[in-house]
Amino acid sequence: MVRKPIVVSLAVVASLLVSALGVGSVAMARGGTPGAVGIGDPYVPNEGNGGYQVRRYDLDLRFNPDTDRLQGVATIEATATQSLSAFNLDLYGLVVDSATVDGVAATVSRAPREMTVQPAVGITDGDPFTVVVTYAGKPQILNDPDLGKSGWFNTSDGATIVGEPEAGMFWFPVNEHPSDKAKICTKIAVPKGLQAVSNGLPERAPITRNGWTTFKWCAEDPMASYLATLSIGTWRFDRMRTSSGIPVLNYVDRGFPKSADRVLGRAPEIIDFFESKFGRYPFEAAGGIVDNYRSYYALENQTRPTYDKTLVGWRGFTPTVAHELSHQWYGDSVALERWRDIWLNEGFATYAEWLWVEHDGGPSVAEQFAIAYSRPSDSPFWALNVSDPGYANLFDGPIYSRGGMTLYALRLKVGAPTLNKVLQQWAHRYANSNARTGDFKRLAERVSGRSLDAFFTEWVVDGVKPADPR
Repeated sequence: MVRKPIVVSLAVVASLLVSALGVGSVAMARGGTPGAVGIGDPYVPNEGNGGYQVRRYDLDLRFNPDTDRLQGVATIEATATQSLSAFNLDLYGLVVDSATVDGVAATVSRAPREMTVQPAVGITDGDPFTVVVTYAGKPQILNDPDLGKSGWFNTSDGATIVGEPEAGMFWFPVNEHPSDKAKICTKIAVPKGLQAVSNGLPERAPITRNGWTTFKWCAEDPMASYLATLSIGTWRFDRMRTSSGIPVLNYVDRGFPKSADRVLGRAPEIIDFFESKFGRYPFEAAGGIVDNYRSYYALENQTRPTYDKTLVGWRGFTPTVAHELSHQWYGDSVALERWRDIWLNEGFATYAEWLWVEHDGGPSVAEQFAIAYSRPSDSPFWALNVSDPGYANLFDGPIYSRGGMTLYALRLKVGAPTLNKVLQQWAHRYANSNARTGDFKRLAERVSGRSLDAFFTEWVVDGVKPADPR
């Protein structure tokens, strides 16, 4: 991975960096020190930035599919967590035209995945500040050799944004790490005849003027930036409600068979079922997007999971929808504090998927566990440290299956009612927040009244097949 440009205070060293890295002036504003050039997650040293926390992103965008060109103005409301002379934002493949901090022009330096903002006057620790960035260009896809493709996927009639562990930086300047959640509102103008879909709910009816239609979406709850999405195209739209009154908004590309609509149309009953297990649905809206692009995965974008063309018609499409909807509790509302704990997302969603499959008339959770456990003890499946798998293994099969198996084994150890209580309290205690594996272990111990050190070591740390818990 390309390391971020380091902002320094000595002019001579800054000059050397400019020469070596092709980055513009990094002279420091008076007062403070530069924010850290990484948020401190060793799995993704090029993601996130130190020295501030974002409260809100307001995006004002225009996209023309004929030229694949995006124009944007991002207004970022943040609070300094140290006195800042400069700070960074993550941005990939787009050109910055200008930036201001609290209405005053700022100096911007660029690197391939990064922009450094030097305000005219330093920002004091604890002070709120507002950054406005004007930018444009053709958004890109990043093809990671370990994790696959993320970014801006152009389609025949528009585009869809999807990616993990990064997605925000492909379409707006961002503090790209799940530990810095923020509210996101997106206003987007597209050519008349197209529709734009994002997270949350429409803030107003679309407005058409001079051949362009403007949509505005807002998500009321803070979200990790990789869960922010935008899809532009022509859709079949369906609006439903869950039994508890949550609006469900589904969008399916008009080129797909209506079987996709029927699968997404099961979202209300899936959410009703999960509410009976995990507690009230955590957000103001739900739904899904099926679009004509190819990433070979679905993603649990907050309030609006996204599914690509490879999933439509697959017999596992309905369980996949259940998997992504369960992430709204586990992965979106309760989010990672660091990427090594990815099993807290994918293992929990796998267990939830198993619960749904059993409820929907398929194999029981016990049977699904047995299939996974039947792998021989010398299989590489058992060798991975699930609680610290390494960046290249973030989305490997054992993260999902062994994570789900861990919850079922915990159910056998403490009893189903106790596990249900643990999962509900996990969703409630860490709602709209971040957590680690140790947090889950401590909660499970408190609720069950049992020491679980050996259990978690056996199931998510050791690279040895655990003893059969049945």
